[in-house]
Amino acid sequence: MTKDLELLKRKQKGKQKLDMYKSTFMNHIKDSVWLDLEESDGILENLDSRFLGMITEDELINSDESFIESDLMREIFMKASESSESYVFGDDFYNCGIFKCLTKNALTNAFVIAESDSGNTVFILDKDYSFYFRINFNDSDHSDTPNKIDIQKTS
Repeated sequence: MTKDLELLKRKQKGKQKLDMYKSTFMNHIKDSVWLDLEESDGILENLDSRFLGMITEDELINSDESFIESDLMREIFMKASESSESYVFGDDFYNCGIFKCLTKNALTNAFVIAESDSGNTVFILDKDYSFYFRINFNDSDHSDTPNKIDIQKTS
């Protein structure tokens, strides 16, 4: 009963942001399919345990560069088949859900989404849990690394 009540509270909180959240992703990744909170929770429930203690790689690139400039992202892009799928989401995933799309489309559009998402962060999780990206856009007000994109890959 408590779990159902918590889910209803999250849905209510997410209602205010959901349209903007969906449009941010669906406008940039045309094949993306939104997954509601129940389905999103099922996919993400084991995420921490799957990647806990795994090796993490970091990379910092200029915000005006393309994803292909990232060694970490280019490597995954080249290995991904045309039908490989991933889950992509932003900071509001907890109340708004996640999206499923083709991996290459997620990687290609991640920087644009990070710049336009309210939290300036995009997460890409391989459908088979073989990699996980956190891509954060640091705007010009960032004190340490302004106008940079911080990429973290865990596999």
